[in-house]
Amino acid sequence: MDPHVDTDCSRAGFRPQPSYSYRIVTLEPGSRVGGYEILAPLGAGGMGEVYRARDHRLGRDVALKVLPESLLDNQDRLHRFQREAQTAGGLSHPNLLTVHELGVDAGRPFIVSELIEGSTLRERMSAGPLPPKRAIDYAAQIAEGLAAAHERGVVHRDLKPENIAVTRDGRVKILDFGLAKTTTRATSPPADGTTVARNSTEPGAVLGTAGYMSPEQVRGEVVDSRSDIFSLGAILYEMLSGRRAFEGSSSVDTMHAILHRDPPELSQTNADIPPALHRIADHCLEKDRERRFQSARDLAFDLANVSGTSAELIAPKHRARMPSVALWLVAMAAVAAIAAFAGRELARGSVPTFQRLTFRPRFAPLGLFTPDQQSFIYSNQGHPEQMDVSIFPIGSAEGRPIGLHQAFATSVSRNGELAVLLNARFEGGFTFRGTLGRVPIGGGAPKEIAEDVDWADWTPSGDALLVLRRINGKARIELPVGNVLYETPGWISTPRISPDGQSIAFVDHPFLGDDSGSVALVTSGRKAKVLTPMYASLEGLAWKSDDKEILYTGAEKGNARVLYGVTPSGRLRRIASSAGALTICDIARDGRILIVQGNDRVRAFVGSVNEPVDHEMGWLDWSTVRAISNDGSLLLFEESGEGGGKNYSVYVRRTDGSPPIRLGDGIGVDLSRDGKFALAIAPLNGRPQLVVYPIGAGEPRRVTADKLKYESARWAAGGAILARASDGEHPQRVYLLSGGAPRPLTAEGVTQGPFVSADGRRFCARMSNGIVAVYSIDGRVETTLPEIGRQFAIGGWSADGSDLFLMARVAHPSPIYRFNLATRQMQLLKSIVTQESTLGTAGFVMTPDGRKYAYSMADSASDLYLLEGAK
Repeated sequence: MDPHVDTDCSRAGFRPQPSYSYRIVTLEPGSRVGGYEILAPLGAGGMGEVYRARDHRLGRDVALKVLPESLLDNQDRLHRFQREAQTAGGLSHPNLLTVHELGVDAGRPFIVSELIEGSTLRERMSAGPLPPKRAIDYAAQIAEGLAAAHERGVVHRDLKPENIAVTRDGRVKILDFGLAKTTTRATSPPADGTTVARNSTEPGAVLGTAGYMSPEQVRGEVVDSRSDIFSLGAILYEMLSGRRAFEGSSSVDTMHAILHRDPPELSQTNADIPPALHRIADHCLEKDRERRFQSARDLAFDLANVSGTSAELIAPKHRARMPSVALWLVAMAAVAAIAAFAGRELARGSVPTFQRLTFRPRFAPLGLFTPDQQSFIYSNQGHPEQMDVSIFPIGSAEGRPIGLHQAFATSVSRNGELAVLLNARFEGGFTFRGTLGRVPIGGGAPKEIAEDVDWADWTPSGDALLVLRRINGKARIELPVGNVLYETPGWISTPRISPDGQSIAFVDHPFLGDDSGSVALVTSGRKAKVLTPMYASLEGLAWKSDDKEILYTGAEKGNARVLYGVTPSGRLRRIASSAGALTICDIARDGRILIVQGNDRVRAFVGSVNEPVDHEMGWLDWSTVRAISNDGSLLLFEESGEGGGKNYSVYVRRTDGSPPIRLGDGIGVDLSRDGKFALAIAPLNGRPQLVVYPIGAGEPRRVTADKLKYESARWAAGGAILARASDGEHPQRVYLLSGGAPRPLTAEGVTQGPFVSADGRRFCARMSNGIVAVYSIDGRVETTLPEIGRQFAIGGWSADGSDLFLMARVAHPSPIYRFNLATRQMQLLKSIVTQESTLGTAGFVMTPDGRKYAYSMADSASDLYLLEGAK
């Protein structure tokens, strides 16, 4: 017998084709079960006998399934039979079988469900591969049904072509929830926000059908909804190729293939399969469930996008060859045109000019050309309470708002539709996050697409969107949504699709909260090609309309950002500079450039809850507060702007106004409790490592020399150090450094912290899901604090360890609170007055007695310009 074939034809509600051979049935036509008249047998299997029955009360035919008499004493089968009815009965969706009733007649349980007239998906595939369009349609419907089940906490666990019915009008129905399980969240969620599945089926039991089981099913592990996504991937592969994704001479061989082998490339089995659909199938079949689609809803959305996406990002381009004589004539004409153009340019000269377009300074404004290139969409990426989107005719100082508040546009389609981030919030560092929506350029209600998105870009045809978001501690470029093209534990900015739709350029930043980075290119697979060297600051990029060059704005340390160009092959050139830092936004078809020019500053302040005025304590142009001594007399900060030198500079300064002292290169992270030493992160052998700088006499001392990339650190009890770091391949976590190798204390996905208590024996950290978790120094989770969320900066602990000090990061004014860990109540201590041009506060720290504090504030002087003549 073929180990892949399921011989159970007892799926309630499905009327199989006459080709099935049935087992012996026990109910005769005309007999009654409950209030239903048996009309004819439909099939029988190990889990039940299925009949066509008549519901005379409602005048309809139904499917009636009864448990065989031989199994009435089998408690396991009886329980599964009841669970199937209860599970399916609690679900309601057009792509799921509808269960009408669970009853008992003469001691024999039965299930009544809708009667489906059609065939199984297995029968639909019996003649070979399905056309891609039909396979996409069926897979999208299956994904929609799964999404509805998963949202109710139900995982199917036995998805296969035999368990999928297709009605005569093409409607897909998922059948047989006999192996389904329900999932719940743990009462005390782990710090990384992972959903924990609990079920009566213990780990170690292998359940499912060979050939469609997920690797975690094969291993007997507890499964979640991503197991169904793997099974759907196997079904999609089979629909497209006409062969099973995993095959073997026995069930054991098949399961071995699931664990250790990848299926043959779809392009080898069907050349007509679009590459984007190929990527979706591959993404479903990832053996590591963390790398698959994380929800069936995202998968359904991607499949729907593929069904309507143009050939630019799906099908390979086929260009007709020109006859050799015609090609020669075209080449000669091109040479003549180039020569004439070059002569004109040499005659008149080409000097780049800047035309100011906006006159109300904002932090990092963003400009995008409209499709006709005569106007621009202007978004203020600064204070969320002030962000809006307007249309400005080029040359006019006044624009027209399109009615979007607390939003900014990231891309304009050729059809005049905007991709916008709604309800955007500042995430810290350089990142904003919001709900992705699409809205006509003329205004109207936006259609929401996906939550927690950092960026989006339209495909050249304007019918699909690339998205950038952060999931499980990694930044991901997805196209369509859910299909991961590239991911990194660092962060990514401004991913842009090339005009021909074949490549994606983006800025790859290795360190969170730091805008150093390189321009990278993805053309296929998940590997990126790095095109440029690492810049100390790199923000903004855009493609030229001919696909031959990417323009970007980067800076060597100690200099302002200037405009560069790089070809996809990696050839660099410098194009233009200005008195202020430049950030490119968009390029018109005729070569005009929308670019931001700014001279932003970050200033450091100290203050007291009992004094009305705060005092400026910064030094150069980008003073970021890192720590304050316990008595409030000493401030640690860094200079990371143009004045800070190529490796940043660590400073300390007495809060009485004495001149600052430069300690050395790097980023300051903490002060010792006696105020005699500063802990810093400095580059050593090309990798950030921990260094201790003496504030008085003495020499710097290197603390670490390992392969970790350190992002932050604090001193703890007994001279130990708690550090947030990554190994370069995985998301960050907190490590304990106390002699010997670094020991991990937390799960992966720590984005901020650690913030160490005054006694050095506890710490808290913010995880990738935004929740703050409190740990003991041995790594045990004491509690989680969802009340704090992402909108508050943590400034430290009270002396007795009962409270945390918090500051709202983007509010105007910015309030400072004392948050009690036991009662979860906030006490307002003071509100910091900020200016309209202020993005918000950062680097907030407070003394353990709750009296003195320090923070940094970013002031903006940025405007949008039109750059012409930059060749």
